[in-house]
Formats: sequence, structure tokens, C-alpha cells
Amino acid sequence: MKSEPVKSQPVKFVPAVAAPAALSARTRCFVVRQLGLVVRSEGAQVFLPELSELPRLGLSTADLQYLGRLHEEDCFALDAGRAELSAPWAVQSLRSLYDQLTEEEFGVAGRAVQIATFAVTHRFCGGCGQPTTRDAVERCVRCRSCDLVFYPRVSPAIIVLVRRGQEALLASSARFATGFYSTLAGFVEPGESLEQTLVREVFEEVGIQVENVRYFGTDLSGVRLVANDWEWSLGDGAPLHGNAQDLLLVICGRRIPENLLEGTPSARFAGRDAEAG
Repeated sequence: MKSEPVKSQPVKFVPAVAAPAALSARTRCFVVRQLGLVVRSEGAQVFLPELSELPRLGLSTADLQYLGRLHEEDCFALDAGRAELSAPWAVQSLRSLYDQLTEEEFGVAGRAVQIATFAVTHRFCGGCGQPTTRDAVERCVRCRSCDLVFYPRVSPAIIVLVRRGQEALLASSARFATGFYSTLAGFVEPGESLEQTLVREVFEEVGIQVENVRYFGTDLSGVRLVANDWEWSLGDGAPLHGNAQDLLLVICGRRIPENLLEGTPSARFAGRDAEAG
């Protein structure tokens, strides 16, 4: 698998487990409920609660999880539990906040959701059932009864853009909104490499074999890969098959024509090139 040089970026978020003795003047609290955050909306902007606002939200600071510093501001994660929220505070899904948070804030938000969820689901030992205690140095919890140690679960995944020349393959699923197409993605199974995951997921979803895999980058959604020069699994021109409900070929570098998004026959790919003019 070919790799491209990764450009270094200025450090904007510094992760840590223990909060400093002196906190920053302004703090950010990522209050989690399921896969969403508690935010206050003002027009097109959203704001996270500060540490001083948590009591007014009916939230205890006893279970705060320190995340680190973002732009020199201390960040915390906390599960909202069953606290009753009142205006202007409300829960928005992490997905819906993608365009409203900066890239750095969204990255910390994803971290906060995972850490807050881990804290809630690992209050008791999975081996003996006794309460766990939070470690002061590492991001983990320990069972003092049987000495088991639990770390936050990480679920590696890949997302891939499958290309053939200047065309890209997108797929739709029954659970997607009408007219929504996406690149292919999936979770890594035990014993798989990232490349093996890519090959398996693409074949399961659309029934084709890919080659010339190229690493693109890594983010919260998983490792991004590009597969060039893919071939049909049953020979050139054979129908695609797999779990995807609908397939679409688009021309890379061009805006997807509106008629394709409207669900016209030209948006359906059934063994021949889509008419993506």
C-alpha cells in the first residue's frame, strides 16, 4: 500500500487525563447524551456549556472527565444522564453538529462522546461485578477486587473512495435518506489488516474486487483510503451485486448533476456506466 507524506500541523489540542491545578479562564464542557451533545444555539452558531454553568443544568461535576486543552482552554466530558434540560439548552446529534463546530472542536467532541460513554458503561467490573475506580494517571478504570483493567474501546474503521479513471463509485442504502449516496466504509474485524478490511467491505457492499489501494488520511470516521483501477468481480460489464441498495457512478471533479440526485433512471447503475454528463 502506497503512503503519501503527512504534513505536520500546529498542535491545537493537547490531550491529558488529569486536570491542571489552575484551570483556564474559559472552559468547554462536552456534555454527552447518547451520541449527541448538549448545546445552546444562537442563530447559526452553537455554544458548549462552561464549567460554571453545569449546576444550572442540574449536572454534577463529580463525574467530570478531563480531556485536555483546546486552544489553551480546558475541556471536559460529562454524561448528561437523566438531567432535564430546558431552553436554551438542547441535545443535538454529533452528526448534525459537523458543520457547526470547527474541525478541532468536532474532533474533541468525538473524543468526549467515547470517553463519557466509557465512563458510564464501565462503572462495574465485567469480571466480578464489583465497582471500578478511575485511574489517576491512565485513561482507564481498575477493579480493586480482581485487578482487571479496562480501557476505552476503540473500533477501527475504514472509508474508501473507489475510482475507475475519472469516475467514482458511490452507494446508497435502505437506511439512507432518499437521494443520499456515500463512499463505502466498514469496521475492521478481529485479525484483519486495514487493507483486508477494505477489500472485504467493498466486495460485500458492491461485489467488486479492488486494487492499487492508496492511503489518504485518518480522522474520526476512520482511515481514509483510495482504491484505483477497480475491476468487475464477474468480468468487465457484469452487474454489481452485494448489500448496497443502489449504486451511482459520478465523474470526479464535477458537481453531481441534479437529475442524478432526483432519482431518475440515469442515477441507477446496473452493469453499465451511469450517464453522468
